[in-house]
Amino acid sequence: MKFRIQSLLLISGLLILLSACSSEQSGMSTNEPVSQPSSVATTPAPAPEPSAPAASSGRVVIQSIASDVDQDIYKAALADSRRPLDEISRDSGRKPIEVLKFFGVAPGMRVVDVSSGDGYFTRILSGIVGSDGSVVANNSGRRSSDEFRAQYTEQYSSYDNVELNFENPEDMSLPDNSVDVVLLTLAVHHWHYDAAVGEFTPSIALERYENIFRILKPGGIFAIVEHASAPGVSRQFSDEIHRIPADVLINDVSIAGFVLEGESSIHANHPEDDVNARWGRDPRDATNRLVMKFRKP
Repeated sequence: MKFRIQSLLLISGLLILLSACSSEQSGMSTNEPVSQPSSVATTPAPAPEPSAPAASSGRVVIQSIASDVDQDIYKAALADSRRPLDEISRDSGRKPIEVLKFFGVAPGMRVVDVSSGDGYFTRILSGIVGSDGSVVANNSGRRSSDEFRAQYTEQYSSYDNVELNFENPEDMSLPDNSVDVVLLTLAVHHWHYDAAVGEFTPSIALERYENIFRILKPGGIFAIVEHASAPGVSRQFSDEIHRIPADVLINDVSIAGFVLEGESSIHANHPEDDVNARWGRDPRDATNRLVMKFRKP
């Protein structure tokens, strides 16, 4: 009997000991940090496809933003009999109704068409803003010569709401907070690179953006359409091919205080366009283009 009791006590002790060891091991496992595979932190995300520059870098791309303006007002501006036939023939490629509705151009607005050239958009804008609005057709450099001044004076003689301006964009002397929309189409690829500063924002570009910011009303829109390069290429390379990367454009404009409000894929539908090559004029208006809407806070 004595031997049996001792045996039972011995077995009970062993069971208690085993239970304690098990609890200790369990406690150790819950306090030990869980290690992660090193590949999780070191494997880079796949690079965006250059064939779709407008959708790169994780930005929100808005297909279209319809303004509150009646569609017929835009159509009437395009149907204006004063428009030259060669400009009308470009409408299908330039998509002016979709572009200007995205930017929110409406009757009664004051719009500046920077580097307006021969006036493709100036004429259309004149019809949209109407008699209660106005359009400033800006040109500078060689297009400010006496010959061009005479040409534009005659060209817009029947447009009562179009004003001519021949100042450089950085020198435009329009009043502060006086403009609803500034439109800049297919010109900014001349602004973003200066060999003297390399891959940094050229000072002249910043001066231009700051002046545009100054003349816009609070809430005003800086509307840009530009030939797109592949994402991530250098300023120098994109300058050589007369294009601009989206990230460079956003960076430079944002420095002046603008906020990117939206981006449209209206002109990002040309798979035949080589965004790593200089764009050509044949066929015209067949390049992938950035369509970006910046707002002055």
